[in-house]
Amino acid sequence: MEKMLKEILSELREVKAKVTKLEGGQEEIKGDVKDLKQMTKAIFNQTADLTEFRTETNEKLDTVISDIKTMHEDIVAVEYISSKNMNDIAKLKLIK
Repeated sequence: MEKMLKEILSELREVKAKVTKLEGGQEEIKGDVKDLKQMTKAIFNQTADLTEFRTETNEKLDTVISDIKTMHEDIVAVEYISSKNMNDIAKLKLIK
């Protein structure tokens, strides 16, 4: 009987050691989950910042494109007027 009690006690000690080890592992996992939550939050914030930056950049790029188109139209108009003026100057020179 005493031998059996010693075996049971030994088994209980092994189970207790395993439970203690499992509890330690569980605490480690909790710490990892906490770290992952913080990293996820940081990634979320960075993504939001990048999305905002992209939107602002696209708006500015649209403005630049619009300005370039306007300048192109102005250059075409200046070229047309210059051409017309050159023709008028040539006519005036012929009249002299």
